[in-house]
Amino acid sequence: MLIIKEIKPADTWQLRHTVMWPNRPLSYVQLSEDEKGENAEQGKGYGSMLLNQLIKEATERGVKILWCNARQTAANFYQKFGLEVSSEKWLQGGIEYVRMTKNL
Repeated sequence: MLIIKEIKPADTWQLRHTVMWPNRPLSYVQLSEDEKGENAEQGKGYGSMLLNQLIKEATERGVKILWCNARQTAANFYQKFGLEVSSEKWLQGGIEYVRMTKNL
């Protein structure tokens, strides 16, 4: 059984650090946008379940636009859920990122 619960941004930092930027200091993954996901758990459907729940919750709460910063290589995953690649693109730590949005 998968339980999805709301967490604080700081609760994500260690996981983000371990999975995405293990060779950088922890402060590198603490983004200012946090206040406003290759590991062993990928491919098991957890991300899809989480994103479906997020879209459902956001819709129920009246959110008009959903956005995320995605690795360019993961853009196809988010597109399956209706997110679209915006014109915002950047390079961080040698990895290409793109802002993705979805009107709800």
